Amino acid sequence: MIESTARAAGLIATVGHLEVFPNAVNVIPGRVEFSLDLRAEFDEQRDRVWNDITSAITAICEARGLTFAVRQTHNAPAVACSPRLRGAISAGITATAGDPDPMLLLSRAGHDGMAVADVTDIAMLFIRCRGGVSHHPDEHVEAPDVSAATDAFELAVLSLAAATPLPTAPDSELR
Repeated sequence: MIESTARAAGLIATVGHLEVFPNAVNVIPGRVEFSLDLRAEFDEQRDRVWNDITSAITAICEARGLTFAVRQTHNAPAVACSPRLRGAISAGITATAGDPDPMLLLSRAGHDGMAVADVTDIAMLFIRCRGGVSHHPDEHVEAPDVSAATDAFELAVLSLAAATPLPTAPDSELR
């Protein structure tokens, strides 16, 4: 239900931790604890789907005579990538790969952007992984893909640097 609700709304929902008690092969658990990581492009989307999920779980529990309790351990706002930085990366990809319309992905990789977004604008450049597997021991990228991404990133940085005026020092610092 969690997966189908999130997918229907275009969100990512990950149940990353699941623990049952008493955790015996032939015993119906008396208690189940699980984590849920819910990510969306906008906080309002995430919150709406969160309400849908908790309403559905509550209804399931009531129908079965169970209780349901939530303990929120982390809440982070959605982080938007900078259109200016995304444009520079897109232009870098076009210049190196010849693709006039590079794929734009909505990254739900919050931890990659959240730490930096409070300080400066962010954007991400993703490198193709075999089978789309990422953040896992089976993650694998090919050297030509890394090379192409590095070249595109270099062009993006150089174009942004060329378009950014250097700060001027006060006259007293120039002497």
